[in-house]
Amino acid sequence: MISNCHKQTRAFSTGGSIRLPDQKKGNTRRQAAGRGSPLPEPSGEPVSQRRACEVISVDRSSVRYRSVRPDDAIVRVRLQELAAVRRRFGYRRLLILLRREGL
Repeated sequence: MISNCHKQTRAFSTGGSIRLPDQKKGNTRRQAAGRGSPLPEPSGEPVSQRRACEVISVDRSSVRYRSVRPDDAIVRVRLQELAAVRRRFGYRRLLILLRREGL
């Protein structure tokens, strides 16, 4: 016997217009975007951030997060240059060289 959860999963994977297993053959209904559907219907309308995060199962705080870390592009470039020249050095030794240079 197929479980109820498996029936619903099969119904969602068939496409837009679905017939649930317990409905009669001529009784099809359009799946509502907010009621059990894994994804909203593509309509071209803008979607709220709250709803978009809910659909992809992500916290809104993660989406809104802005890093406050200072830009370290100069240090990265110099570290890559040192690593290319001193291929056998590890990050600890490269850090010592960077600090000697004042970075």
